[in-house]
Amino acid sequence: MVFLDEYPANVHSILEAVEHDRITHLSTVGKLLRDLTRETAATGRDIQSLKVIGCGGSIIAPETLRDAVVQFPEAMIVNNYSQAECGMSISRLFPVRHQDDPVRLRSVGRPADLAAQGERAFQVRIIRGDGQAVETNEPGEIVVQGTQTMIGYWRQPESSNEAMLEGWIRTGDVGYLDADGYLYILDRLKDIVIVDGSNVYCAEVEQVIASHERVHDVAVIGIPLHCEGETLVACIVLREGYTLNLAQLQKYCEPSLARHKWPSHLFILDTLPRTAVDKVDKKRLRNQLSSSVFEALSNHIPIFKS
Repeated sequence: MVFLDEYPANVHSILEAVEHDRITHLSTVGKLLRDLTRETAATGRDIQSLKVIGCGGSIIAPETLRDAVVQFPEAMIVNNYSQAECGMSISRLFPVRHQDDPVRLRSVGRPADLAAQGERAFQVRIIRGDGQAVETNEPGEIVVQGTQTMIGYWRQPESSNEAMLEGWIRTGDVGYLDADGYLYILDRLKDIVIVDGSNVYCAEVEQVIASHERVHDVAVIGIPLHCEGETLVACIVLREGYTLNLAQLQKYCEPSLARHKWPSHLFILDTLPRTAVDKVDKKRLRNQLSSSVFEALSNHIPIFKS
């Protein structure tokens, strides 16, 4: 077991540790996997000791998974979907088996397949707000049931009741199951933004923006408008030496996203606040932006830099 002095660790420290200590198993999240792949390709570091690269914690772009399979041919790459409340994997995907199928690469595998891997598989359902099951390929909240799930939060009965639904764990994630039983994650329920009466999944917009060659890191959030609905705001950390404006960003989004999914405002930031498990902390991000900036946004006043 190798523990680095700083956490979350930067990509350079991780690669140095892998090379120096001949690490065999590495756990990552989406952005880190992308950066590891890019940095390894650019520097040619000797990290052939890696046998397993696990990833998860956020939605991972198919391009990132495909590039990782190519860059690390000797390692088994596993995209894992899990929650602490469930104790272990809910579902997992092995990208090498689907590297030529961009649709399957967007999934987190088939929950039922865990049984074939010697584990107890969870029951997974997709429900509407009223608790009723949805149709195949229809999005809703992912709920999970199994002997491995928690019985509640320690000494927090109210929070436990909110998280549980008649024995099912409410994950707080929005997703859908296809006809073959593959599970697809769309976003966190709390991160859905209503634009012109339509649901926009911030994770979908973030994946598109993250593929831009000038973008190092990105978070998309919704800001309520005075009149009705919300507006999309992109907060971006650029790669060193690059610039980007809102018009350029919207043009990049055009081939991949419907018009109402384009960010209406752009902030260029030095860093994005992150949690202890290296996820973007959107609550802190909103708090970091001043009330005057939010006032301008809600009144459709364009702002291009922090």
